[in-house]
Amino acid sequence: MNWIFDNFQFVLIVALALASWLKHRAEAKAAEAEARRELEEGAGSDDGYDAEPDWTVPEMPQMPPPLARPAATPPPLRVDPVEMDAVLQRQQELQERLKQIKAAKVGTVAKMAKARPTGSAGPPNTMVSVGPGLRAALRNPDQTRRAVVLREILGPPVGLR
Repeated sequence: MNWIFDNFQFVLIVALALASWLKHRAEAKAAEAEARRELEEGAGSDDGYDAEPDWTVPEMPQMPPPLARPAATPPPLRVDPVEMDAVLQRQQELQERLKQIKAAKVGTVAKMAKARPTGSAGPPNTMVSVGPGLRAALRNPDQTRRAVVLREILGPPVGLR
């Protein structure tokens, strides 16, 4: 009870806000009831003009409409025998070409395997050893500038780093 007397201003502000809200809500309900009454009175007139349009949503049916059954299956396509022979011949040519491409690919892989040194089992070593030639090239300002520019051009974009 002491808290209410100590914070009387706060309690008074909350009570006024609540009363204002209730008054606003009551006025809105009264305006809505007045609008309904005017709409009902206007619906009985014979002038054919409604003061406000009717925005009611029509009721949706409980069951969806039945699905339309598809028509009978279409008749099979009739293809000219000459055209059919041409299509089949083209397919055979494409199959033969595919076999040739696969054989060439297998031959290329076999050649690459033979070209690899016998001691290596995996991919070739891509590590670069830093020798005196590379150190000398990096000490040269022109070569260093060129290396930086090439890295910017050939490397990943700055936004993806």
